[in-house]
Amino acid sequence: TLKIIDGEAVVESCQPNATKVEIPASYQGVAVKRIASCAFMACSELSSVMLPSTIEVIEMNAFASCEALAKIDLPANLKIIDDYAFSSCKALTAIKIPAGVTRIGEYAFMACTSLSSVSIPSEVTNIASNAFDGCCQYSQSMFTYTEQDGKLTITGVLGGHPRNLIIPEKIGGIPVVAIGERAFQGEKKLVGVSFEE
Repeated sequence: TLKIIDGEAVVESCQPNATKVEIPASYQGVAVKRIASCAFMACSELSSVMLPSTIEVIEMNAFASCEALAKIDLPANLKIIDDYAFSSCKALTAIKIPAGVTRIGEYAFMACTSLSSVSIPSEVTNIASNAFDGCCQYSQSMFTYTEQDGKLTITGVLGGHPRNLIIPEKIGGIPVVAIGERAFQGEKKLVGVSFEE
């Protein structure tokens, strides 16, 4: 359901049994820029969402507990991913954060237990320290990275504070060629780094 609120078109809610949703770029001639708090929360059958390029804000709990949500492409104009926005989206396997995002909120991707690939451009610096809590199994680490010319540079590690890291040869089939400056800064428990052979 779309609504005009304070002159802005907002996605307010969804049918609880929806499986696929395509959000329009405008509603009543007004650009759709915001997904409201709890708009899709607990839509347990929702597996796919197509967002228009006009979306700038995904509010708190917008997609929380959408346990079947396996894929969502975040638009280039996105600026804010609010607290708990995608928490407990257990089928979500990959997320690519656009460079224009100015904030990734508290627990934004918490308990996304299938999430194994996260791309966060170096321009995105305001990331809550717990944004990805509980995203990876105890035995593995999840890396943030940037991609350029078909090569990856690791920019950080998510999902807790590991003691030992194994740097993979490839992520998603793309070779890892570098570790970025201050990639593991603040990882106080880190005692060892090795490279996959």
